[in-house]
Amino acid sequence: MVVPYLQQLTTLDLGVLPINVRVEGVNASNGITVGADATACVCIDGDDDSMLYSAVERLMGKSREAIKDQIQQTLVGNFRGALNKATPLQAIGMDEKHEYDGDSAPVKDGDRALFRSELLKDINSDLSHFGVKVVSVSLQKIWDTSNYIANLAQKTL
Repeated sequence: MVVPYLQQLTTLDLGVLPINVRVEGVNASNGITVGADATACVCIDGDDDSMLYSAVERLMGKSREAIKDQIQQTLVGNFRGALNKATPLQAIGMDEKHEYDGDSAPVKDGDRALFRSELLKDINSDLSHFGVKVVSVSLQKIWDTSNYIANLAQKTL
């Protein structure tokens, strides 16, 4: 006769996890070397069973800090790739174009929106392997080593 019992009990946090990301020395598509500070909020997708099973399989038993470090390294790679494909102006949205849809408010279809949507698509693709999805992502600051952005801002002013 076998009597089942619990051998180990662990939990997996389904809450939102804010992660700060800093990338430096990235060559943008126009050859300018840039760096950026960004924040992404991620969480385990408890609504999608396959994503939840992936999260349990890959993240169960790891500390919150270990999970955060693993996701942060993935995000650094995604931000580096996104900044590498865009110019600094596209990343900060200085060249945004506005199109009007009849009598409604303007529809923003500019460079920043395109940059952000491509970034989110890449991040969600990579993080889905961990069972994690992005809730929000924001680029706080972008800088360059050659004062390219500052000179453009001064010219605009």
